[in-house]
Amino acid sequence: MKSVSVYRPTSVEEAIQILSLHGTESGVYAGGTDLLIQLKNRIPAAPNYLVDIKKIDGLRYIKEDGQGGLQIGALTKLAEVAESPLVAKMYPMLTEAVGKISSPELRNASTVGGDMLQQVWCQYLRGGYSCYRNGGYICYGAIGDNSYYHSVMGGRLCYAVYPGDIATALITHDAKAKLATPFGTKELTVEQLVPGDMMVDGKLQSHVVRFNEILTEVTLPAPKPGFKASFEKLRPRGVWDFAMASLALGLVLPTCSGSPCRCCGPRRRWSAPAWSTAPRPTRAT
Repeated sequence: MKSVSVYRPTSVEEAIQILSLHGTESGVYAGGTDLLIQLKNRIPAAPNYLVDIKKIDGLRYIKEDGQGGLQIGALTKLAEVAESPLVAKMYPMLTEAVGKISSPELRNASTVGGDMLQQVWCQYLRGGYSCYRNGGYICYGAIGDNSYYHSVMGGRLCYAVYPGDIATALITHDAKAKLATPFGTKELTVEQLVPGDMMVDGKLQSHVVRFNEILTEVTLPAPKPGFKASFEKLRPRGVWDFAMASLALGLVLPTCSGSPCRCCGPRRRWSAPAWSTAPRPTRAT
């Protein structure tokens, strides 16, 4: 296992100070279901300094925002989202999507933020090859065996697909993410959060979170009248495996007096972000 130093701050502000101190060699530690595997495999991309945020108050919750929407803390367990009556009532497709992530054991440990910002599961990265993400200058997935977890829609520097299921579902609901930074709170859409392989602070990653920023919250707007959605996931096994392809489909049906009907003409809007066939969740509108 890779040797690391671990810090346990008691506030977001203290955590940001520690991350700023150690720069790109540091990383946030929450559920750890991805990070600990990186450390065990000693991959170069894994951090040397861990900032454990599990004990920071105010980052683990599911609550209404007072405007018809929902707020989910970044430290909320995936199992808590899948089992939440509030989520099931307001966003049933999100419940469906999270319930298909990995296995019950890992959903009990993994967090919302961790699933959204996890490292790609390319065999070359995980095997320690000197690829772009490990500090090298080549993508082995573009020229070698790319049978699993590689893009069929091209790529930029890295052809590995984005692995997070919950972001795909959140994009269909027009969700936003909040980041704590040294300069205050930053808000952006989930699509902006995970744009695919990009150089950020000299490192190639699938999200735009900088080394001294922390994902703190996901917000979902009030459900639209007549909105219906479904999540589909194709994978080799019913548990554990990441998707070979997945789809979150949202459809806004015409309504009469707030109820879906067939008398007002054709559908008005549909949104279908696709995962695992590309380096980022891709919306088709």
